[in-house]
Amino acid sequence: MRHNSDAEFLERCREVDFSAESVNYEKNLDALKAKLTTEERFAVNKIRKMPVAVAAALAVVLSLSVVALGATVWRHMDTRIIQGEEYVRHFSMQEATDGSGFTMGSLDIDPNASGPIIADVEGEKVVLWDAHEYDDLDAALARLSATLGDLKMPAYLPEGFTFEQATYHANVTALNIDYSFGGQELRVRISHYPEEWGIPQWSATFEEVEVNGWVGKTGDGSLWVQVGDISYFFDGYNSDLDYDHLIRIAKSLR
Repeated sequence: MRHNSDAEFLERCREVDFSAESVNYEKNLDALKAKLTTEERFAVNKIRKMPVAVAAALAVVLSLSVVALGATVWRHMDTRIIQGEEYVRHFSMQEATDGSGFTMGSLDIDPNASGPIIADVEGEKVVLWDAHEYDDLDAALARLSATLGDLKMPAYLPEGFTFEQATYHANVTALNIDYSFGGQELRVRISHYPEEWGIPQWSATFEEVEVNGWVGKTGDGSLWVQVGDISYFFDGYNSDLDYDHLIRIAKSLR
């Protein structure tokens, strides 16, 4: 059970501002994407000012990817799975020597797996995956609010969409809430994400939006809204929902 498609990972690996070296950056990105396809299709994540454990866990769950290119040199980090190895196809990790980010391999998780997947990254224990599925939305929200406190939920959903399943990721204190309608899918993700980290860049084309006075960004058919140290991410990745729908959902947060 892949958290997200590798194709989506790679398509979101485009930096927004290439500045004067944009042409070279584009060439480097194309070369990197070709390499990733042949080398276990790495997902590249640039996460600033976070410890290794937080960066690794967050990148695996959020999959919000931008790329550190140009003169960046990657240092391989000694990584091994120390728990749940039978459920992992591939995992490895590298760190940019200029401190700009991390790269890591994709994970295949057995849908029948139980318990967390834990890695040792140069002596630091990293929980890569600790997911818990809920058919009861209230129970899932209670699990998250026990850590984050009061949560907001949208009062509006597009016509026909109903709750399907929620998945709580204990390793990063995040909850994915999935809704569906006639084969279409809508995901609302609520997670702990300190404001000082800044909204991550997952798209080559961003548009900043204001939602009820909160800072937001749209890109690649999704919307991120930052409310204090809690992020709300709305993704109509397999639906006909446009940004107007997502913004309307976000504006109904109560």
